Amino acid sequence: MKTGVIIFSILMLTVYSFKSVSQITDPNYQSAALYGTASFYGDDFHGRQTASGQRFNMDLMTAACNVLPIGTMVIVINTRNDKFIVVRINDRLSKSNRRILDLSMEAARKLDFIKQGLAQVRIEILSMGNGRR
Repeated sequence: MKTGVIIFSILMLTVYSFKSVSQITDPNYQSAALYGTASFYGDDFHGRQTASGQRFNMDLMTAACNVLPIGTMVIVINTRNDKFIVVRINDRLSKSNRRILDLSMEAARKLDFIKQGLAQVRIEILSMGNGRR
């Protein structure tokens, strides 16, 4: 299963990205990126229905976001350590949440901010979703 996620992430980076990975991870690269604070959610929400209609799985590479349409594929870069991942937006944040993303626990683990709980991130859009399930 994890091999499939890795292969999918590599394909998304290769096929959908018009930017090179070196551009995206270069702090001097100027783009229409989104910046903000990310957190993660896991056990308490595992198995609950998301805004996309899918069941939340804390072991998949997904995120909740209020500013991007459901189905949008994004690269998320932890600005502290330059680690990056590809996730699909499949849920919404609560209206009171001021963060830009809530990532699945697996996504937060790969970005290496489980202990901190929060991370400053840069988001690059790979493909826009249509907002539908």
